[in-house]
Amino acid sequence: MTKKAFKKSQPKSGYFVAISFPGAHEAAIKYLDKGEFQLAANMLEVLVELEPEKMDPKYHLGFCYWELERHSEAIIQLEIVVKERPKIALGWETLARVYYAAGHTLLALSHMARAVVLDPDKSFARLMYAVFLRRSGDDVAAIEQLREASSKPPDDGQALYLLANTLERLPFAKGRSEAALHYSTVAKRWPGTQWGAWAALDLLELSRAEHAEQV
Repeated sequence: MTKKAFKKSQPKSGYFVAISFPGAHEAAIKYLDKGEFQLAANMLEVLVELEPEKMDPKYHLGFCYWELERHSEAIIQLEIVVKERPKIALGWETLARVYYAAGHTLLALSHMARAVVLDPDKSFARLMYAVFLRRSGDDVAAIEQLREASSKPPDDGQALYLLANTLERLPFAKGRSEAALHYSTVAKRWPGTQWGAWAALDLLELSRAEHAEQV
């Protein structure tokens, strides 16, 4: 999932205490929604300074800093958010993504794991956790998360495709056999999507590789 898609998925209210400064926070969110992150950050910086106890503008400021690749500043804001609102998965999830972007893989893994624990029914956190695990070389743990994620909404084929792709990487035939089954499912159920197209291509490549081994 791209940053743009992730941004669109973020709730605009209800997760953190709303700022009381009339209209200012809403105006900043409008800039954020339009991708004008520097303008949004400029407004949010003022709001955070005026009312430092409010978590909603801190979260969105951290998000803007992430988009602007100002990772250290994003981490400062988001660490405050998760400290003050430790039971809200979204803060941990976003902070984990910032840590990963900044190259702090272990912190990213631990923070995303916390998000999964806090909201076990949210497939996106599990999906991102699995991606981090894959990239850190722990395919077995990634497969466990992807099995869970593929059983939860949204039902768009992404988690199942990544599960198949990860299974294919395992050093034994069973992984490839299950991978082929999942590739086939994704290709048939989501033929007009990115994941369906990739699954069809990967299934073809897998079949060719198995045929070549038998010759």
